[in-house]
Amino acid sequence: MPRRPDRRLNPSPNHWPAAARRAAWVVLAGLGLQACQAQTGKGAVDEAALLARIRGAVGEAKCSDISQCRTLPIGEKPCGGPEQWLPYAITSTSAEQLKAWSAELAAAAKRRNETSGMAGNCRYNPDPGVACVAGRCVVGGSAGVGVPASAR
Repeated sequence: MPRRPDRRLNPSPNHWPAAARRAAWVVLAGLGLQACQAQTGKGAVDEAALLARIRGAVGEAKCSDISQCRTLPIGEKPCGGPEQWLPYAITSTSAEQLKAWSAELAAAAKRRNETSGMAGNCRYNPDPGVACVAGRCVVGGSAGVGVPASAR
């Protein structure tokens, strides 16, 4: 006598109980929402990774003289201009590579600001200058003579 197939073993969704079908749709919808969120948040992840790469390349920014120190604009404010300035030493890193990454980071921040409609205070953040203090490049050379901007 031929054996009758058991419907419970049939993987076709049409034979699943109604509760299982609803659960599957909820899971699929949730995955779709996560994919959309991942794509819209992708710029921020790229910015964070790029900033980490820049900070890693800058390292400790060791110097023996102020002539070895420079500042790098970081990010872009909604009204234009850098969000902050990062000191680096030309003796320990490639200035050309840092400038390229800085430009890439500014472009990503600009895209994020335009896409999100972000507003800012529109206050220009001028280059604070640099100084070589205790063997490290720090921001604040011309305006604060060796005082980091975060301490002002």
